[in-house]
Amino acid sequence: MKQTARNGDPDMLPEYDFSEGVRGKYAARFATVAPKWIEAAAEHDTRVWLGQALLNLQELEATLVAYMALVFNLEAKAAGRVTVELIESPAGETFQKFWHDLAQVTDVSPELGRRIEQVLTRRNWIVHHLFTQLESSSLDATKNLVRQLQTTAAEAADVNRTVYGALLRRCAAVGISGHEAQSKAGTIIHQWAAA
Repeated sequence: MKQTARNGDPDMLPEYDFSEGVRGKYAARFATVAPKWIEAAAEHDTRVWLGQALLNLQELEATLVAYMALVFNLEAKAAGRVTVELIESPAGETFQKFWHDLAQVTDVSPELGRRIEQVLTRRNWIVHHLFTQLESSSLDATKNLVRQLQTTAAEAADVNRTVYGALLRRCAAVGISGHEAQSKAGTIIHQWAAA
């Protein structure tokens, strides 16, 4: 004998009794806990974009080292020390000296100076403060962090291309050909990385 369903729902048989049930009793428990695979994926995304951001920031640092060495006639190790000063204090005297030279000799826009400062400020936050935040991030905070790292990676790569192009124009202004400047920059970066 076929039983009829309650309220026209074929899956709700008459022997199912939910009259004592409480709607949403366990909803909060499931709403606040993300499955482990989502947490693992979020952690993976964070590490991937952190790595990409740091790689692009290091490439920008290498370009700045080459600029300091070629333009200010410094050895690679000394150019590295000056670049660290510039990076650690993007509003400081070393940055101002670098920016004044770059803006005076090349056709860069004032907007580039602001972008470089912003990228270096983000770099300093990543290097000095990010790891304490990683320990206690919620899933929403992790998503936001990944977006910030993606933005930083993209902006660092774009700023690096622009600064490298300006370096080549700066070298051309003092009679160093593009090929020779690229070769010297590569040698300086290699020496700096080995120091």
